[in-house]
Amino acid sequence: MFDICVLCVIVPILVYRQKSITSYPSKTYFVVAVGALYSLVSLWTSYVNNIVPDPYLDEAFHIPQAQAYCNGRYDVWDGKLATPPGLYIFALLKELSSWTLTGAFCDILALRSLNRLALLISYLYLLSCRFHITHSIRDAIHTAFNIALFPPLFFTSALFYTDILSLCSVLVMYKFVLDKKELRHKTLGSLWLMIIGVISLTIRQTNIFWVTIFTGGLELVNTLVSLEPKEVTPNMISNGRIHDIQLNEASFEDFLIFSFCLVMAAICQPKFVLREFWPYIALLVTFGGFVFWNGGVALGDKKNHIATINLPQMLYIWPLITFFSVPLMIPIGMRIIKKTKYFISSKSYSARHSFQSLTKIMRYSIGATALILVVIKYNTIIHPFTLADNRHYIFYVFRYTILRHPAIRFLLTPVYIICSCFVYLTLSTPIPALKPLENLNPYPAIKSGYRTRAIDNSLLEYRGPKISLAIILLITTTLSLTTSPLVEPRYFIIPWVLFRLNIPLVFSEKKTLHGSNSSATAISEEDNSTIEKNQCSRMVSNYLIWIETFWFLSINLATGYTFLYRGFEWPQEPGTIQRFMW
Repeated sequence: MFDICVLCVIVPILVYRQKSITSYPSKTYFVVAVGALYSLVSLWTSYVNNIVPDPYLDEAFHIPQAQAYCNGRYDVWDGKLATPPGLYIFALLKELSSWTLTGAFCDILALRSLNRLALLISYLYLLSCRFHITHSIRDAIHTAFNIALFPPLFFTSALFYTDILSLCSVLVMYKFVLDKKELRHKTLGSLWLMIIGVISLTIRQTNIFWVTIFTGGLELVNTLVSLEPKEVTPNMISNGRIHDIQLNEASFEDFLIFSFCLVMAAICQPKFVLREFWPYIALLVTFGGFVFWNGGVALGDKKNHIATINLPQMLYIWPLITFFSVPLMIPIGMRIIKKTKYFISSKSYSARHSFQSLTKIMRYSIGATALILVVIKYNTIIHPFTLADNRHYIFYVFRYTILRHPAIRFLLTPVYIICSCFVYLTLSTPIPALKPLENLNPYPAIKSGYRTRAIDNSLLEYRGPKISLAIILLITTTLSLTTSPLVEPRYFIIPWVLFRLNIPLVFSEKKTLHGSNSSATAISEEDNSTIEKNQCSRMVSNYLIWIETFWFLSINLATGYTFLYRGFEWPQEPGTIQRFMW
């Protein structure tokens, strides 16, 4: 009831005040997307509440703790809870604001509804972040909708878990960083950054990497690159001129050059770094003080949540991302098949050139294979919880793969390499772009014999992420995952969401066929062939994002049905239904 009232007030305001949603069709598209998402999550929540009315799994710890806070018993703390009390504080604030509307106070249904509201708020931030990145509103609306349907994320929208609220806090931080350069008061903005970061840490400790390393790293790069001329020095490295190019144009050497330039630029300007990035440094110091005071990262149950170097986590992530992002990887797979056929059948110079590229790829693959084999042999860690709980899908993944036979963990090496390549190519490969604006006729073609088309300039702006984002995202993901001995799909939610937010456009606006406006460039008949090819590409990409939608809906339907109707009993707990979940 409360979240319906909130939506009735917030959504119309957002629609008509959102600068990015300017046209009536876009407003309609946005309202339909929000309504569809709310209907889906409400339907899912309704089924869960009816069939699973009692606290399930981690809810058995979270719900009593939240209810203790609702009753004013702030001195009560369950020693088995490893995360801070942010979830329970937000639940209390929500219940205090909705008490008079619902008539219920902190019952299980009311507490579960927090994540439904958090998912809707996350959707708005996802939309805003995606639009800031691509400048395509319809792409942003649909992409944000698909991300909200991401199965491990959507599944917990009906349960009282920390995952959605944790993601929401990171998205707030990310959006704030994206918009920070537009702020008039930098000091006030820095204070807000620190406050948002602290709030995020009260929800989940591992967010420290996302609110400092990821957001701080991106801001460091953007600030160094955009230094005013009066602030720069004659030295190219120290003045912030960083070698940061787009991924689709980058080689391995470009990654090394970027890393070197970034480190040197930061070292040569320590005062600048301290002045601009003190909020992130303060967050790191605050978190370090908490770890020292607490005697570890986990708040409770420390013996089962000891920070451990678990490098294979960075192997498991690639098949997971590939599985969920299969629809977006279809063009990559088709392109690889096409090039392979051409290489086999052709004896031309291009084929020989492709052979040279293949040789280079093989060298990288051999090096990656050697590194992966060493990691698997000396650092494979399987947490007791993974083997002890057959209610999680990861139990069966481990049981039927790396635990099936000692050799299988090594035989999976090609799978890790291939999946990582698909992930990289998906992140770095934009849809075929139109000719650059400078190569097109900048004047309206009013002469007879010419037919004009107007092209939205925003479609030509985003060509995919740069080296900086790929490196910073990889480093942050590594720090976040490899410090945990436990493998759970929900730990991969934030890395996947940030990956999905930054992939090149998979949906484009329709181009106006007649006339021209202030944001369009007129193109004569001689450029029509190029336009037609790109229209075909955009048509394919339009299908891809819809395929992704139905892919996620299918997975959610299958996992939801299994959770609700395919329960089982443990011999040691007769009469208690156990349920499969992520």
